Amino acid sequence: MFLTRHLPKMLFVMGLATASVFIFAIAPQWEIVNILRLPYSETFATNYFDRGHHLIYQHWGGMVGFMGVVMVVAAFKPSWRPPVVFYSFAE
Repeated sequence: MFLTRHLPKMLFVMGLATASVFIFAIAPQWEIVNILRLPYSETFATNYFDRGHHLIYQHWGGMVGFMGVVMVVAAFKPSWRPPVVFYSFAE
């Protein structure tokens, strides 16, 4: 079957693409301006409510980025594949 034959390659490529979302956790100001095309101002960084959105972007970037790293590891560790594939499809 095509999927079982190419699963390690797909996990590796898609894991790298998914892990690239770490930019949301590492450089939130840059991603807010350049990727999301939202305005970023000093009040955005200091206002309590806006900082909450800022933290949501970072948290989401970390969660999804780590899922990408786990997908890359699963490409090389067959025992990790069933739970990683199940979790990826469930999400």
